[in-house]
Amino acid sequence: MNELEANQLIAEDPKLFVELQRISLIESFGNIPEVHTYTTVLLKLLLEEPVTKEEIEAFEQAKSTLYPDEV
Repeated sequence: MNELEANQLIAEDPKLFVELQRISLIESFGNIPEVHTYTTVLLKLLLEEPVTKEEIEAFEQAKSTLYPDEV
């Protein structure tokens, strides 16, 4: 999925986008806690739901594990 398709899917169906992300990350990294932390908080952010400071910290830590080159 290219960036344009991803952005369109985020706008139309953020839950599907995050589920596809979760599947892809599990295929890449295995069924590790960081995948679930990252995607759970990502969905909350995309849906503009409230997140706690602890969730943001866990999200950032998981993101740095999954995407070390982006930190």
